[in-house]
Amino acid sequence: MKHLIIIMVLLFAIPAKTDTTQELTDFISDFLRLYSQRRTQALAYIPTIIAECGEDIDPLLVAVIISMESSWKFDAKGKRGERGLLQIMPRYGRNFRLDDPLEQIRAGIDHFRRALTMCDGNLKDAINAYGCGQCKPHRRFLQWRWRWYQRAIRRYRKSDQ
Repeated sequence: MKHLIIIMVLLFAIPAKTDTTQELTDFISDFLRLYSQRRTQALAYIPTIIAECGEDIDPLLVAVIISMESSWKFDAKGKRGERGLLQIMPRYGRNFRLDDPLEQIRAGIDHFRRALTMCDGNLKDAINAYGCGQCKPHRRFLQWRWRWYQRAIRRYRKSDQ
């Protein structure tokens, strides 16, 4: 777990003290500025995201993934059968009720945690594994996704400076 935190510090320049709730609120409010009802629902998910991420996953990264995967629509469905906020395949979320948004968050974070373990804590590889099921090789479309994640996190990361 220490290695993961070090990797995240290096990749995203995470300051020692952050106001995670404020970061998530700012990011969600900006991302959903034109969708007030969806924004209200998304802001209600913040405590669940923070609680489920624990110490090993960045809650802001989870918010960015949700934004990319489903635009915060809890009833989103993908072309290949993915469901929910984090677009989880039903086989990965079989231990969760995927019709409940909070369970979708739990299932998605659990799946991402498995991807991190599978990829030995390498964040970029874990995002690749989350999207396509394997740590390497990095697909071209995942490269731009990775850059978008980095830009979003750098923009909304609060610092004490």
